[in-house]
Amino acid sequence: MLSGHVLGDYSKIIRAIESIKKKARFDDELYATYELVASTFGFYGYDAFTIRQGARVWGITDTDHLLFKDWLNGFKHIWLVLNKTSKADQWLFGKLDRHYKPIVKEKFRFEDKFINIIIDKPFKLAKDLYARGVPTAWVCGRKKDAHRLKQKLIEEGICAEVAEEERKEQIEDKLLNGTQIILYLNSRVSKGIDLPLISVVFVYNYAFAVPDDNAVRAMRDELEQVILRCSPIDENDPSRRYIIWCQRIGKKRSSGRSKQEQDFIGSWLNERAEEGMIPKNYKVEKLFKSNWLPLVNISDLPIYIYHIAH
Repeated sequence: MLSGHVLGDYSKIIRAIESIKKKARFDDELYATYELVASTFGFYGYDAFTIRQGARVWGITDTDHLLFKDWLNGFKHIWLVLNKTSKADQWLFGKLDRHYKPIVKEKFRFEDKFINIIIDKPFKLAKDLYARGVPTAWVCGRKKDAHRLKQKLIEEGICAEVAEEERKEQIEDKLLNGTQIILYLNSRVSKGIDLPLISVVFVYNYAFAVPDDNAVRAMRDELEQVILRCSPIDENDPSRRYIIWCQRIGKKRSSGRSKQEQDFIGSWLNERAEEGMIPKNYKVEKLFKSNWLPLVNISDLPIYIYHIAH
């Protein structure tokens, strides 16, 4: 294991912040700059581990200190847009010693536009969508999974591309030309580009390395942010968005689910059952045989569609 600290002057970070202040609006080309700024307010070092494929580096956040505190307090207004599960507001405003008023939206305004579906043969459905020219995206947890999936889709006769460095316009052109786009979690595109053109999102897998005791929650939050990238632009958009979860039957009787996943889903189901929100005839065991995860903003239970025919 290697460890180290970021030392020296912060002039590059200050210049990055100043470049954002001068920009009239967010720009996809400056996403790396935004990410730099966001990750340096509390970042102080790293740990690096050697693994079989190369190395893995974790950025370390010093939660006891906030960098650029005086500079941040120079702003009259600071807005944070967060997931319901995030506690970043308490940390940031607590460190700045500033009072703030949270504005909570209990219901995601486009929730009724999304439909959760579990399917046992996703590639058959993907081929049908490809033949019809339906704008479609796939989500994977890791970059290497995305490239493996691309080869699988090509073998199925589907034109597919992994979106990594492309701009929004380039991705939309590919979607309009029939290409199915593959996104992987924590990539620049998955975090920084909205793609309301997409009608169908396949969740192929969502696992990625998380230095956290609550890994499933972290994966769920990252996955949901990618799915919400295809939210409608306005209330007048009549088209539905379909989230396709894949049936996942593992070699073991546990259906390939980790214990942490099973506990996470079981806890969510118990809470909904206590609220009377699980239909009596709903077969919850099928949820454990898929890769479905309960999302925060899209809370409807999935419907099941099996044996898609050509």
